[in-house]
Amino acid sequence: MNRKINDILLREARTCLDDTDADALVAHSHSVREEVRRAGGGDLEQEVALLHDVVEDCCPADMEPEAYAATLPVSDEIRGAVLELTRRKGEIYADYIERVASGTRVARFVKQCDLRVNLRKSEATGCDSLVKRYTRALDRLAT
Repeated sequence: MNRKINDILLREARTCLDDTDADALVAHSHSVREEVRRAGGGDLEQEVALLHDVVEDCCPADMEPEAYAATLPVSDEIRGAVLELTRRKGEIYADYIERVASGTRVARFVKQCDLRVNLRKSEATGCDSLVKRYTRALDRLAT
């Protein structure tokens, strides 16, 4: 895995979030990267997994996600996949999942891994509404 991508994750999280939220973003991103690795994803998929929530969580309110993503020193392929995985402000969750489902293989693969991580956490905490939400999303991305 490219250390540069992890450094970007850490820098962005520490710049835009308080310590607790930054730690949560970094931990979640590493959990998704590990899920991607276990599912057979290569370096590209693992690097996208590390950054998959950065634009959504760190983009300033007065900036478009594309403009924020353009500031990240990553390849166009990584940037594009991260933008595909970025839920837009006001975007209905089902519409977001449909958009990801019609996107690239990399974005779909990383989102499926993200959902599996979220599903396990929701099952462990007994949050039935999120279990249903993530299960439906996984079913949609599998088709």
